[in-house]
Amino acid sequence: MMRTNMLMTSVLVAILCLVAITTCAFVKRNGGQAAKDGLMLTGLWKDYDAAVKADRPKEMLAVLDTIISKAKAGRLHYDFYHAASQRMTVAARRDWKQRDEFNAWLDKEVGEYDEPIVTFRHRLSKESAASMTDYVLVSKARLQAARNGAFYDDGLDELWTGLVGDDYEYALWILGVMRRSEKAMSLLEEYVGGSYPKSAYLEFRRIVGRSYSYKDEGRAEKAEAMRSFARKYDGRAVSLYAKAVLLKDRFDSLSRVRPSSSADLERSYKSLYADCLEVEKERLSYTKGIDKKIAGKMDDFKSLSQVPDELHLHLVKIAELKDNDTLFEGYVDLLLVKDLRKRLEVIHLSGDVAP
Repeated sequence: MMRTNMLMTSVLVAILCLVAITTCAFVKRNGGQAAKDGLMLTGLWKDYDAAVKADRPKEMLAVLDTIISKAKAGRLHYDFYHAASQRMTVAARRDWKQRDEFNAWLDKEVGEYDEPIVTFRHRLSKESAASMTDYVLVSKARLQAARNGAFYDDGLDELWTGLVGDDYEYALWILGVMRRSEKAMSLLEEYVGGSYPKSAYLEFRRIVGRSYSYKDEGRAEKAEAMRSFARKYDGRAVSLYAKAVLLKDRFDSLSRVRPSSSADLERSYKSLYADCLEVEKERLSYTKGIDKKIAGKMDDFKSLSQVPDELHLHLVKIAELKDNDTLFEGYVDLLLVKDLRKRLEVIHLSGDVAP
């Protein structure tokens, strides 16, 4: 029994580095850094950066005022909003007691500038999804007439922002997928029609966003929905999203269930390892067009396939030591210390937590 417990513990620890599969593969990884490409007044922004580096708040405010003025005159939307937002922040840091007044100033500036994508960005975190969806509908014609890609850094992965056709579509993606507005999601489905991969990804997002029971029947319902999606889009890279979720859920299931023997545990994880390799092989097979781009963006899925590979090495090592209790226990203990020291605590085989 102790051998089984130790094996189970070692195997689980060996795959603790498994990162959660990104069910929202839409999420941007670089924190919006790419949006700086949208700044047109580069000389003035260099002056601002120099003032920041020298820690000269008055100079910073002066440069920002100049940028705001020039951006208004030239209708440089991203320069305007970035500079106005920065000015509010710098001013508030100098006099935090007037922060409300500075916020009111920014609201007034955005209102007077009157550009839908700027207003959308500014109000997005302040208002409900329903209110913002109504605003998008009222501003539909103006949003459709422009594509201000510099603003598309508010949670969307570059793969998908590259496919967005205009500001209206972008706003619906944010509200429908990120803010989970049913009205915006329906509008987006109507807008993109049956185009692949947008329509397929929206279908996947609906499955992900659905509420499932935490009981066995809920997990079974979610798994069947994912399998159905994977079958429907078999041969297309978008099916990998569902397959990755299914593999992650299998891992979670194995973590919850105590096997009857070490042999059962080993078989279960070897099966997971084999299936990960199989789907990773499929991922690498997509070498053309949009499917190649989708597959290439699935970094989380690559992590999923790499972890069982490390697990496999541990299983081989454990098998080699199975007849030597002393070496076996020492190896398992080494795994625990190595893999968990980074997590601020070391869990010993006894179950105690080290200080």
